Amino acid sequence: MLAGRGPRLLPNASFSRTILERSWHCRAPAAALEDAIALALRLAGSNALVHVFTDAMPSNHVPGRVAWHALGTPAENCAIVFAGRGRAGTTDVCAVDVANYSAHDCAVPVTVRLGTHGAGTQLVVKLEAGTTARVMQHVPRHQPVTFELPPDALPDDNTVTLLPEPARGVRVQLDLGGSARAYIERALRASGKVQLVSSAPHLLITTNITSSAPNECWTIRVYTGQGGAALAGPFLIAGAHPACEGVSLQHAVWGAVTNHLAGFPLIAAGACPLLAMEVRADGVPQLNVQWAAERSTVQTMPAWPVLWDNLVRWRRAELPGMMQRHVKLGEAVQARLPRGAASATISGPDGAPVAAARTGDSMTMEPQQAGLYWLQAGALRDVCAVNFLVPAESDLRWRGAGACNLAPAARMAQVQFVSYAWRCAVMALALLGVHQWWLARARGAPE
Repeated sequence: MLAGRGPRLLPNASFSRTILERSWHCRAPAAALEDAIALALRLAGSNALVHVFTDAMPSNHVPGRVAWHALGTPAENCAIVFAGRGRAGTTDVCAVDVANYSAHDCAVPVTVRLGTHGAGTQLVVKLEAGTTARVMQHVPRHQPVTFELPPDALPDDNTVTLLPEPARGVRVQLDLGGSARAYIERALRASGKVQLVSSAPHLLITTNITSSAPNECWTIRVYTGQGGAALAGPFLIAGAHPACEGVSLQHAVWGAVTNHLAGFPLIAAGACPLLAMEVRADGVPQLNVQWAAERSTVQTMPAWPVLWDNLVRWRRAELPGMMQRHVKLGEAVQARLPRGAASATISGPDGAPVAAARTGDSMTMEPQQAGLYWLQAGALRDVCAVNFLVPAESDLRWRGAGACNLAPAARMAQVQFVSYAWRCAVMALALLGVHQWWLARARGAPE
C-alpha cells in the first residue's frame, strides 16, 4: 500500500522487508500515513502486523501492531520553494523563492533558461542559514522559462518551469445593438480575455431569442424591452457559482423586463429572476439575462465588468485543454477534452504515456515526477508544468533513520505463531482420536 495524497493499494504486489530496507526511497511529496495505517490495520485483520517504511521517525504514538522503519538521512539542501508568473506591461515577470536549508550561509547560483533548450544566464543568490530569498526576472511574454539550481541532496526541487499563459482567448460574437451592445462590449474588453468575432464563437451574446448557436457554443440571451420596472433589491446572488463570484449589487438598480426567466436563478431581485442558467438538450449551458439599460444603474457600477469577466472566465475554463497551467507535485493534473473525442493521451516528461482516468470529456492523472506533461486529443495539443514546490519535503534536516515499536511487533508475531501452533495441535489430536475410534470400531465389527 502506498500512502500518497490518500492510501492506494498495489494490485498483486509482493515486497520483502529486507529488499525494502535496502532499496526503498521516499519520493512522494505528501503522505497520508495515518489514513494508510488505519486502512492497513482494518484490511489485515486482528492478528496481522503492519510495517511502515518512511524517511522520518514518528511524531505521535504508534499502535501496538505497527512496526515503524525510518530510512531517511539528514542532509543540507537548497531548494526552490515557490514560483509564480504574471504579466508586467509588455513582458512577463517571474518570481522564484530559493531556500537555504542548512546550518551555514551560502551563495547559490541560479540558472535562468528561456525556451526548452535555450541558453541560460546565471544569477547568484546569497542566503544566510535557514533563510529564503526571492529572485525576480522579466521574460518575453510567450516563452517558457526554467530556473535551475546546482545538484544537491534532493534533485527534484532544483528545477522549476514556468509556462506562459495560453494564447487561446474566448471567441465572443455579439448579436445585439444600441446601448446594450456598447455596455456589454466595454465590459468584455475590460476583461482582456476575449476576441470579438463574427463566426465560430465560443460564446454568443444575443438579443435574438430565436437564434440557434453552433455546436459547443454557449449562448447568453439578453432580454431587453421598454416595459418592466426598476428594481433596487433585495438582491439574491448565488455566490458559490462561478458566474457570480465577487458580484456585489449593493445600491444598484436593475431594470427588469419580465417576471419569468427559464432556468435556475443565479441573480434575482426578490422573486424576480435577473440571470438564470439552463442546460440545452446537447448538454451545453445557456444563460438568460433580462436587463433594461435605460432603467438600470448596474452597468455603471463595478459589479458589471466583474459579472461579465466571471462569465468569460467560466467559459474559458470549459474550453478543451489542460485545466491548470502549473501544478504542484502531489496534486492531480486535469484536462478537458473536445466533446466526443475518440481518444486522448497524456504523456510524461520522458514522452511515454502515463496512466490517466477518463470520465466523459475529462481526464485526470496523478503525476509521479516533476516536468512537462502533454495532452494529445486529435488536433488538440496542450501542456502543463508539474513542479515540486513542497517546502516541508525540501527541508531534509529533520529526516532520520531508526526503528520504532519493533519489540511489540515481534511479540505480536510470537503470539500469532503460538496461536496457530495451538490450533494445529488441537486439530492433530482430534484427527488422532477419530483414527483410534475408527480402528476400534473396525476390530469389533463381525466378520
